[in-house]
Amino acid sequence: ASSSEETVLKLRLVRVGGAQGELKCEYATTADSATADRDFESASGVVVFPNGAIDQTIDVKLLKRAAWQCEERFFVLLSEVDEEEPVLIEDASTMTVNILTPSEHVESAHKILRAIDTAINLDRIQKGNEGWLEQFRAALRPVDGDENDAAEASVTEWCLHFITLPWKLFFAFIPPTTYIGGWLCFFFALVFIGIVTAVIGDLAAMVGCCLDIPDSITAITIVALGTSLPDAFASKVAAVDDPTADAAVGNVTGSNSVNVFLGLGLPWMIASIYWSVEGSTEEWRKKYEEYPKLVGAYPDGGFVVLAGDLSFSVVTFSICCVIAIGVIYYRGKNLGAELGGPKAMKINTAILFVCLWVFYVSLASWKTFEPDATAERMVLAIFVGLTIVVASMLLVNMGVRCVNHINIAHYERLKDATTSALLEQSSKYKADHGFSELPQGVPELVLKPVAAGDLAEFTVAFRKYVDGLSLAYQALDAVAKKKYEHSPDGKGLSVRFPESE
Repeated sequence: ASSSEETVLKLRLVRVGGAQGELKCEYATTADSATADRDFESASGVVVFPNGAIDQTIDVKLLKRAAWQCEERFFVLLSEVDEEEPVLIEDASTMTVNILTPSEHVESAHKILRAIDTAINLDRIQKGNEGWLEQFRAALRPVDGDENDAAEASVTEWCLHFITLPWKLFFAFIPPTTYIGGWLCFFFALVFIGIVTAVIGDLAAMVGCCLDIPDSITAITIVALGTSLPDAFASKVAAVDDPTADAAVGNVTGSNSVNVFLGLGLPWMIASIYWSVEGSTEEWRKKYEEYPKLVGAYPDGGFVVLAGDLSFSVVTFSICCVIAIGVIYYRGKNLGAELGGPKAMKINTAILFVCLWVFYVSLASWKTFEPDATAERMVLAIFVGLTIVVASMLLVNMGVRCVNHINIAHYERLKDATTSALLEQSSKYKADHGFSELPQGVPELVLKPVAAGDLAEFTVAFRKYVDGLSLAYQALDAVAKKKYEHSPDGKGLSVRFPESE
């Protein structure tokens, strides 16, 4: 296809194997080198083959193109309307549309522009520019959406907007993924994350200095929380959106791997190369003058990292990791789910992991204030810490169970009161307005001959009867969910009585 002017391209679909009955399939355009809404107009919909029809057409509009633009293409994809009754032929559900150059006889300037367009796709660059500008506009709005949505923003959303506005504008400078296949966005994002991490580190150091907190404690509390909360939110989103726990758990382990292997390894490698080249300078000797044995052992200088309390911290962290991995393995083996599951198990797992974090931070902080602690005291501290974790789990679990029992008792009383009121009300209506019951207990309405003047009263009474049933069903549903959580077949209990009309 060639489009020096706007053109409507008609793509023909053919039905094979007969023409009996009605068939349907969905179609949608997908961009490749051609850019949607610049080279062609996005289109999607459903194609219907009536009974007896053997072909249909899809209309796709090709937009006007300049003479210097290069050859580009896009795809039209067919998909099933009903997956249980497939109608498409395998390997024949994709059509490639090539948009040819308007003319081969163009000026030299156009040839140069065509070569540039072939290399970087100028349409995509222009679309990226518009997207980049939209990022700044979105940063200035208190909520996602257009100006109408911004006008309906609440006071809380406006307050949060003004607090986060500098960060929104700062990150709006990251280019969209349209440029260079997303690589420009990737590297800019890394640089901006590095800047934010450096700012958080400096602010945490200042807070620790003002509060007289050692740097090692600041690192495992304020800095760790500031840099790991984004990972926590990303894992939460992955856990909710993905059908498996792979993305959520993999995000955590991948983030830790990057922190250890790149966050430590890369700067340490650079520092090692630097000090190997520099050698033993006056600055280096002054930095380690409190460690004469170290200076004597490395007379030519070098990059030195003092271990400090690292051994105890690593041992404590490893214990927490082993417990956490054991819990995840147990859940996967017995529940079939590393995340989620029954409510009680979810609460217990969350409490355990929070207690393990407190256990690690507390012991690492204790070792910072007790640098000369003996091995026996360190082992005792770990044992006492684990005992406190177990005791905390039991206390919190008992509290949660007490709250659940109180709620269940409340709903039981509500159910009994509602059921009694319903039975009393239904008995009264049955006696006054002609209700009876089948022997099987299924309610049946027997309409006795009534005068026209009594029909309105009967309708009101019947509506109240239905409303009473609806209230009873809602109460029973709430009790079932609170007490049993799941029905015996594993599906959530949910009973709803239709509203009366």
